[in-house]
Amino acid sequence: IFLLGQFGATLTKQIINQYKLGTKDDKVIFWQIDIHNNIRSGKIMDYNSATGKRGKYINWVHSKIENYNLQQCLFGEHLLNKNQKNIGLVESEKTACIMSQCIPNYLWLATGGATSGIEKKLKALHGRKNKVVFFPDQGKYQEWEKIKSEYLKYNCTVSKDCEIWFEKNLIDKGDDIADYYLKNYGFDNQL
Repeated sequence: IFLLGQFGATLTKQIINQYKLGTKDDKVIFWQIDIHNNIRSGKIMDYNSATGKRGKYINWVHSKIENYNLQQCLFGEHLLNKNQKNIGLVESEKTACIMSQCIPNYLWLATGGATSGIEKKLKALHGRKNKVVFFPDQGKYQEWEKIKSEYLKYNCTVSKDCEIWFEKNLIDKGDDIADYYLKNYGFDNQL
């Protein structure tokens, strides 16, 4: 519902199809589908339909499967097979979905959280010719600069955009690139 309010029916449907979003009750399922099109799991989350802010509920599709061997991957990783765009990497799955419409010249992927299991998740990006740009949340620049130097040394940069926008009072503490675009460009069905 939040995406509909921002982008309208056509673009929302495009986001749902591209990222294979699902639903359970009134919650969204962000499927983790790897580069070989294997479903690794699905993160189930609730959001306020008016503000787009995340609620407290988080669960995993695999949590009901006994002895499940979880091997997470990047959210949107399945899109790497079909795409030669430069890659924008963010933390939040919701942000990847939003940015796919705000700046469509990037392929937007998400780590699904700060740094948990990041080394394994980033393996899908090794050896790619595409440029990778990390877009960390405000306050996380140094952390992502360290991740870049440890795991993706070449053809990768870390954006300082959120730090700059925060200093200019364009975003709040902890906000991300999607917050900037939604606050400052007010898409509301204008795309």
